[in-house]
Amino acid sequence: MVAWAGQDLGANVKPLTSDEWVGLLVGAGLKDIVVQAYEIDTRDEARGIVGRYGCGGMLAVFWRMLCLYARNPAYRRFVKEVRGQGVIPDNLEEYFGYGLYVGRK
Repeated sequence: MVAWAGQDLGANVKPLTSDEWVGLLVGAGLKDIVVQAYEIDTRDEARGIVGRYGCGGMLAVFWRMLCLYARNPAYRRFVKEVRGQGVIPDNLEEYFGYGLYVGRK
């Protein structure tokens, strides 16, 4: 998952687990840490995005992406590189989520 995220986002990223986030807060000296983790349903998210921006807004986004691809050689190289490496991990949706982490100094 870590390798896929770094390759697909085009950055050197390391997604943290909930325990690793808590460790960062503890390391920063916070006390009384409360954690609330939530899963994300990617299909609901996609429907929400289309609902928020509408079909016209989504078409505008795709048009801008197409124009960028046509005009920018660096972007074309980036897309080609990502597509060449891209293998989506099994059960990718299980990894999507967000958390609220609160502590007191």
